[in-house]
Amino acid sequence: MARAATWLMALCVWLAAAGAATAQTTVERTPTLGVSFQQDGVRAPLTLVETTADYSVYSLTLHAAPFDISVPNDTWGPGEQHFYLAMALSTDRDFLSHLHIGQGASDTDFLGAYRAMAFDPRRLGELLTAERPLPDDSPNYGFNSVGDDRFDASVRGAQTLHVTAITSRQTLQPMLADGLTATMVFYVDRQLGDPPIVASRLYPDMKDDLVHRDEIAVVRITFVGQAR
Repeated sequence: MARAATWLMALCVWLAAAGAATAQTTVERTPTLGVSFQQDGVRAPLTLVETTADYSVYSLTLHAAPFDISVPNDTWGPGEQHFYLAMALSTDRDFLSHLHIGQGASDTDFLGAYRAMAFDPRRLGELLTAERPLPDDSPNYGFNSVGDDRFDASVRGAQTLHVTAITSRQTLQPMLADGLTATMVFYVDRQLGDPPIVASRLYPDMKDDLVHRDEIAVVRITFVGQAR
């Protein structure tokens, strides 16, 4: 009898674990900014893998090859004619410890004033990783500045960035390869928060965007296979 009860309990635990595994939330786009990913014309599903009080992390798997990131126009608000997205990416497991929701953008190490990274106008689809230490080895972070000149608006109602390469900002070597896992943080200033603008704690006499949880999307991508 005791053995049967033990077996029944083990079965219940297994069924509960199986149910939890199959109950993972899968979406086509992030709930906050509506960010979605496509490769070879096929949209990649996003799976919710982590939730905190400040943000949720969605994961997906892509081939180690060019892909598209799309954001619907209404993310920026009705009637907006100019579109701007800040996006920072890193392979560092602790990268999200630098993301501070409810504070000024400059208080997040990879957002805010003076942290937008320059890009080669001949390589609009290249993304750079966030980190590059300064000569004294102190941390230095930046974000990819994606605006009208880098977006493709050919899909009605959305702005799309065609990503052709991921390059290490530190070594300038290509990174889009099998086994790469990159955490991406997307930020659109939607003037949320009360107030949406705060005094900068880093730059006296400057105002700073307040980073609201609904202005952020966090996605973790694992790349598989050989670059094509």
